[in-house]
Amino acid sequence: MSQRKLNTVLVLYHARGTYPLRHAIRSHLYCWKQYSHAKTIYINVAFGLPDRLLQANDFDVIIFDTSYMAMRWRDKDKFLNSAFIKTLNKSNAVKVIVPQDEFVYGNLISLFCNSIHVDLILSCADLRDQARIYENLKTHTHTIHQVLTGYLDDSAIKITKRLYVPIEKRGGDVAYRAWNVAYWLGEHAHLKVRIAEVFKTGCQRTGLAENISIDEKDVISGAGWFRFLANTRAVIGVEGGASVLDLDGHIKEKVETYMAEHPDATFGACRKACFASDENSLSLFCISPRHLEAVMMKTCQILVRGNYNGILEPNVDYIPVEKDFSNLDEALERLKDTASVEQMTERAYMRVVNSGLYNYSRFVRDTERLIVDTFQPKLGKNLYKKKAMWFLKLKDTLNWQIIRAEVAYSKNPELFKPIKFALKPLYLFLVKKAR
Repeated sequence: MSQRKLNTVLVLYHARGTYPLRHAIRSHLYCWKQYSHAKTIYINVAFGLPDRLLQANDFDVIIFDTSYMAMRWRDKDKFLNSAFIKTLNKSNAVKVIVPQDEFVYGNLISLFCNSIHVDLILSCADLRDQARIYENLKTHTHTIHQVLTGYLDDSAIKITKRLYVPIEKRGGDVAYRAWNVAYWLGEHAHLKVRIAEVFKTGCQRTGLAENISIDEKDVISGAGWFRFLANTRAVIGVEGGASVLDLDGHIKEKVETYMAEHPDATFGACRKACFASDENSLSLFCISPRHLEAVMMKTCQILVRGNYNGILEPNVDYIPVEKDFSNLDEALERLKDTASVEQMTERAYMRVVNSGLYNYSRFVRDTERLIVDTFQPKLGKNLYKKKAMWFLKLKDTLNWQIIRAEVAYSKNPELFKPIKFALKPLYLFLVKKAR
């Protein structure tokens, strides 16, 4: 095994319109900065593609973050920008993509990989689904390596220990937060909505206090999410992912058109009309950061029975509920046994958190070792001086302050109206500098 280490890593990401980021998203994005021994540079391409930066400097590795790869959803032209692709092709850096949400627009991911000759794909899919998703990927030197959708942040583990509340002192019984997922993701994804409905009724029937919502206004971010977990005995959930493969996005478009014409249509009606033959064309089911965070907070989990990447085991790390919810009341009654619940959460904590196997520090270390050993980058000298590195870090911080101001204004424009014209020149100057 090589003992060589990377010198410079460039992370390209896209962020605009959301502040603050959810803890899981921010930890995933900045894990390279936090745990890599290399000098790590972040560029937010929402403020422009860094052509000159790439032309002027060599990097050992270029990482296209999940948020960058998500541009295929909303800005195909920028995602496949021919001028930037030409610049990327001149770079000798090892190119790594972290796609996620691979159930849709897989053809665009393959086209991007083929265009810039991606070396490493960090995929959430298993081997069977990889073959389906990347059927149009041209063979060259690429490697597909399966990873989790997210990991535990080492620093968060230390911080959240202070928030821990014993099970018997927690105010709520059952809690849940999710989005009202789109129908075109299939039956598996729709379970995220279904369990909210079923568990609300089940808690009322069994006398348990619930705090369950799939309303976007009830989303909890940052440290508030950990306090939320610390104040409930159990959270409910299902594996993340989708059961429908939509390589070119035509199913997504068909469903959106259908729902615009039939806004009150049920999931079953929509599936029958739009993608009945495509259901179960994919089995991209994964453990999510939410599951790992619940373990970290020693909050019990009542989950729809699944594989959870082989990390969580039913009746060992979580209370299982069958997919048809036939044992729902039994599962909820088990939550009333405080001693048993406490034993389960402690056991899960030891297996998942204390093992260190699912931490970002390990993910970064293992990925960098894979890059060095497999692709043997040139590992040239770092071309950046301290002043240049300082400026690039400042630029990334500046971008986030602009995003923060934009989000605050969008939420309450009237509050900013008196000073809008006075601040506009400053805002335009900062945006120009951020580019």
